[in-house]
Amino acid sequence: MLLASASAHAAFADHLYMDVAAGPAFAQNPTIQSSPYTGGELDLDTGLRADVTLGYKICKSFAVELDAGLIWNSVSSINGNSLSTFSASADIYQVPLMVNAIYQLPLKGHLKPYVGAGVGVAIGIFESTGVPGLYFPVAGGSQNFNATDTVFAYQAEIGVKYLLGKHAEFGLAYKFFGTTGYSWNANNSPLKTDGIITHAVTVSFGVRF
Repeated sequence: MLLASASAHAAFADHLYMDVAAGPAFAQNPTIQSSPYTGGELDLDTGLRADVTLGYKICKSFAVELDAGLIWNSVSSINGNSLSTFSASADIYQVPLMVNAIYQLPLKGHLKPYVGAGVGVAIGIFESTGVPGLYFPVAGGSQNFNATDTVFAYQAEIGVKYLLGKHAEFGLAYKFFGTTGYSWNANNSPLKTDGIITHAVTVSFGVRF
């Protein structure tokens, strides 16, 4: 029984892999749905996406993954008004928690092209300092607007991995990530936006167990 259990555990572990990835994140500007900036946009700078993925290969071509990461973009202007004009700053952090399905083309050789799709949630964090309309300028009071919201998220990716050996691989991928609308609230001042679409190009390093 011990030998059988050890064998089963080894067989399970042989199907596991882990990837770490990072690269630039290009977010589309979301439209604001709440006053005082209704109809305007959050202009987002190029940011960063980083992911840690734990996967299980069901067979040679199919795998399922648990994917957790961080997407960061700073806000350069709101409704066309540059934040630097007000000596203000703002950042959006998104934490994807996703379940992915992966299909890898069953090709011989070291190159392994693949496509994937996933669903899950995104924890969105909006942090700002000194943005007019998002705080009450009371003498001695805080000028910060810090709020968190959790929304539905979805993603798709296409990429290729290069096998370095039995237990290691490098990868290059394009990732499309989208969410439903965010609703942040702090200081009795709501900030609602459309969903955020983010395009990322990542380089990864993977370990096969």
